[in-house]
Amino acid sequence: MSTSELDTLTAIERIGEGRLSQVAASQQLGITPRHLRRLFRRSAPFPTA
Repeated sequence: MSTSELDTLTAIERIGEGRLSQVAASQQLGITPRHLRRLFRRSAPFPTA
C-alpha cells in the first residue's frame, strides 16, 4: 500500500469516528469532497441484515 493510500484510509477511519469532517479530510488529501464521499461509501462494511 502506498503512502497516499494509507493517508486516505486513515482519514476515512477518522471520519467514521467523527474526529474529522469530510471537507477537512478532502482538503488534506487534495481531492474533492465528492470523491472522498465515494471512497467513504465504498469502504463502509456491507450490511449484515
